[in-house]
Amino acid sequence: MISARLQSLTLEEDSTVDQAVQKIIDGRLRGLVVVKSDLKVVGTLTEGDLLRAMRRGLDLRASVMGCVNLNYSFLNAGEPLPKREEMLQGRHLILPVVDHNMVLLDVVSIFDG
Repeated sequence: MISARLQSLTLEEDSTVDQAVQKIIDGRLRGLVVVKSDLKVVGTLTEGDLLRAMRRGLDLRASVMGCVNLNYSFLNAGEPLPKREEMLQGRHLILPVVDHNMVLLDVVSIFDG
């Protein structure tokens, strides 16, 4: 069972751009982790990714996969969590925390306390 927190920070890979935009707006988020139905991480999606895709003309009804960052950074379970400053230096708004099968366990954000 996925926690409410993880549910709020994830988006399934078969979602539309419009669904991603709505989830980011409703949750007052800066980004989401895009996952398969089994919670394997596919990539990350930030406000900036969405804005760049829309500027290229990507339709709101299109698959979110047209703007997902597939070359994302992540943390392995058990790794020390980075400090906010380290995330900013690496230009990471969100980092998925995954197990050895790339299944999402948690999400670290620069906005975490």
